[in-house]
Amino acid sequence: MRTPNAIARERVRQRIDAWWAEWLGALDLLTEPELSIPGVCGKWSVHELMAHVDGWDRHALLTVRLRAAGESLDDPQLRGVNRRSAEQHAGLNPAESRAL
Repeated sequence: MRTPNAIARERVRQRIDAWWAEWLGALDLLTEPELSIPGVCGKWSVHELMAHVDGWDRHALLTVRLRAAGESLDDPQLRGVNRRSAEQHAGLNPAESRAL
């Protein structure tokens, strides 16, 4: 018998998987030049938005792992998510960014 927490976790995982499939499907509709056009989201291109989403996705995963271990992130780590993500994706083309 599955516990209510296990059921809730599974529902969350399914929703995340569905969102990722939709996100990746939308990216597949764009050409590489289209991914680099600025102004899609404020000043950002889709490529820059991909880097932003990747950074926060990695941060969320780290947060879940730390919380499961009874730990938490301190504020300086939180403030650096966008900076680290931009640095990690700097110089990459959209296909390389997506592959991360």
